[in-house]
Amino acid sequence: MQYLSFTLGDDYYVIPTEDIVTVLPLVRLTEVPQAPNYVAGIFRYRDAVHLVIDLSLLTSGVASKQLMSTRIVLLKCPLDNGKDVILGLLLESAVNTLMLDDEGWQANPIKATPGQVVDGIHREGKHPYQRVTPRELLNDTVLDILHANQ
Repeated sequence: MQYLSFTLGDDYYVIPTEDIVTVLPLVRLTEVPQAPNYVAGIFRYRDAVHLVIDLSLLTSGVASKQLMSTRIVLLKCPLDNGKDVILGLLLESAVNTLMLDDEGWQANPIKATPGQVVDGIHREGKHPYQRVTPRELLNDTVLDILHANQ
């Protein structure tokens, strides 16, 4: 399966490309008043307003760096009702894709906790890649903000 790779700090992560709508360069985001600090903002793309989450800030408390390789990745995230919602992620070094075989995935050794976004780990070459599952990004706060913007 094909994945988009990115980094959080010194660690490597991937998102399945089948969940990606598009990858965009970093653009100016409009602040969302009273939103959690990991909400990077909103922006308009193709006649729709999209919420952008800074995944680094959400997971580690450290904001993403504004680098040439920092991208906004729009993802399809499935809801419990069977519909999809589009969510933007601010990701560093999100410029490469790679193929990882399905058999190489191991379960996350950390027992599932609320807000955990990694569902598997794959060792490819010198780096372990951690797989981010879009559905796990939709905590109650993010869902409330998404519904308010629709």
